[in-house]
Amino acid sequence: MAKFIKPTLPKEYSDHVAIQALARGDADENQQKAALKCILNEFAGTYADPFDPAEPHITSFNCGRRAVGHAIVGTINMPTSVVRKAEDNLKKRNTPNPRKRGS
Repeated sequence: MAKFIKPTLPKEYSDHVAIQALARGDADENQQKAALKCILNEFAGTYADPFDPAEPHITSFNCGRRAVGHAIVGTINMPTSVVRKAEDNLKKRNTPNPRKRGS
């Protein structure tokens, strides 16, 4: 039988306050950084080993959590110029070509 996954809460009260301030849109710079650090490290387990030798389902769950963290880190680290270029390419690809029949 699979283990019950307990809700993850911040280890520090200040992180809890920071995440709430971030959600309200009034977090200061330090709170923003603390909230992101808590989300990436504690909630998503981005840099933790996801493997649980006793429970393959827990390993799968942890891998899913890490995927969210990796998506956030990737978004943070990707230059906006790369994102803009990819967006422009998608728009070009999705624009019907009047020369093609059936478009």
